[in-house]
Amino acid sequence: MKKSKQILIILIIPLLVASLYFIQVVFFPVKYKKEVFLCSQKYNIKPEIIYAIIKSESGFREKVVSPKGAVGLMQLLPTTASWVVFKEWKQSEDSYDLYNYADNINIGCLYFSYLNEYYEGDFVKSVAAYNAGIRRVNNNEWEKIIETKNYVKKVKKYRRIYKYILYIHKLKDDKIEIN
Repeated sequence: MKKSKQILIILIIPLLVASLYFIQVVFFPVKYKKEVFLCSQKYNIKPEIIYAIIKSESGFREKVVSPKGAVGLMQLLPTTASWVVFKEWKQSEDSYDLYNYADNINIGCLYFSYLNEYYEGDFVKSVAAYNAGIRRVNNNEWEKIIETKNYVKKVKKYRRIYKYILYIHKLKDDKIEIN
């Protein structure tokens, strides 16, 4: 009886590990590593935050468009993208493509970096403004918007999960060569 329990445990452990890995790969993918880590360094945003926003916004669907017209992985409104690109880079909207995953991640991170600086590193306000807009956060209206309150909770939860995943995968401290 004791030996059969040991054999059962030996068989179950690899299945559990494989199941956890499968769940992570399917539900919490680590895609676009080069772009995410480049933007992480460029805009001083932790990679787990970028992944949490992408997961919350689009579920890693590159070409998705929301009913409000937000586009791509980081669900950028074309007007917001145009504004932040002109404000920060002095470039016009024909200099990028929001359907291109690299451009979308780059501009989404540029915008989040702007918000993070604007709110002096206040993560909750930065995330709320990414979802509801600067005006609503400045007027404290976002706390009354259930969607935004849930969005902030979701991003915080996904950030914790991705922090763990990136630690496990040892991607967090990898230096990705950018050519």
